[in-house]
Amino acid sequence: MNASLKPIGFTKLANVNTFNILASRVLVAQQPGLIKHVLKTDYKTDFILICFETIYCSVMLKYKPIIINFFKGKIWRIQSQIMRSMCGSIFKSYLKLQIICLIFLGIINHVNAQQTGTEQLVAKNVYKGDFTVGGDKDTYYPVVFKYGEQNMINHLKIYRSYHEAGPSELSLTHKGGLLLEFDVNYGGWGGIRYGWKVVNHQYEYHTTFANATHDMWWMGFVVWLRGGGFVYHYESEKPANLQVAYSTAETIFYIASHPQYTVYAPAPLTTVNTDNIAAHSVATKSDIPLNPWALTGNTLSYTGGSVAIGTTNPKSYKFAVGGTAVAEKVKVSKQTNWSDFVFENDYDLIDLDSVSRYIQTNKHLPNIPAAAKVAQEGYDLGDMDALLLRKIEELTLYIINQDKKIELLNAELIKTKKRRALGPLKK
Repeated sequence: MNASLKPIGFTKLANVNTFNILASRVLVAQQPGLIKHVLKTDYKTDFILICFETIYCSVMLKYKPIIINFFKGKIWRIQSQIMRSMCGSIFKSYLKLQIICLIFLGIINHVNAQQTGTEQLVAKNVYKGDFTVGGDKDTYYPVVFKYGEQNMINHLKIYRSYHEAGPSELSLTHKGGLLLEFDVNYGGWGGIRYGWKVVNHQYEYHTTFANATHDMWWMGFVVWLRGGGFVYHYESEKPANLQVAYSTAETIFYIASHPQYTVYAPAPLTTVNTDNIAAHSVATKSDIPLNPWALTGNTLSYTGGSVAIGTTNPKSYKFAVGGTAVAEKVKVSKQTNWSDFVFENDYDLIDLDSVSRYIQTNKHLPNIPAAAKVAQEGYDLGDMDALLLRKIEELTLYIINQDKKIELLNAELIKTKKRRALGPLKK
């Protein structure tokens, strides 16, 4: 380099070897944004290198504006007008390129500034398999799915077509179809709450699913499926590690270093546990029979017999709840006359002496059911409200009558006092 061209205060930043070309050096002034580049070898190549090296330096200087000083005509090796024109075009292209690069980097910085944490695209795995449940055709055997992920819900699907392999004693062709889907988490010793629910359960011709539960210290999930040679298929988001057990003597979980945690297979079933399945099922519109149930918009109506909640014996009632119920408001619409008939002129109000004798004999008010009857049969809320109102209205009439008697007595008392104030009458 010509010593006369070296500015005072310039320091060497780096030997930029973009594209592995060690043909040039970049000198950066201590003043912000000033770069002096000394060209060597081929002029056109060096000028293009200026563009890429300047972008590199722009990044190194955190996107500060960079001014290339060409010494205003002191690039003495570029002689011809053609070369100067070419260099000018390349320089303008470079400026556009640098502006685009800076805008792009700014957009990236803006997006990153709004993002919290990290994000990663993860593909969901699906493991598929087939298995056969042997044994007796009228018995449901435990099928154990092992070692899932306790912190993730596994969507487990078990299915078969009605005509697939199964016991011929049930049918030669229509042996039983099944579409069974669970959302379940299992696979750890504890630390979080475990749960499972049936999100879809459809079957035809013959039942093949009897029950499900957690087992193996929450490390496994057990599904009881019908045996006798039924073939099933499954899809799981976690490896199934599947085991079909036929006897309670079979081991489904064992750790050599901790034999005290050994788990044996649960017993096979001969009946379907409909209550437990229903308790873990998610009701959908397809689960509701068309008759006598009907779903119109958000209104579910029932036109059949009785509806029972918490009990299987609604007796003669349309709706029965075996337990407590809570509501913010209850409205009773009586179909019979309300108790205002007490105030009719022809109402036969029992005298208080008769009421007293009735209470002494029966230990409750007339027309009010006895405690023993209520304990045995309960009482009708609407009827009881009407009876209580009747007694309140009768009490009102008693009070009015008593008030009239009191007024008559007061009038007689006033007359008596006046006569005494006048003294004895003269004969």
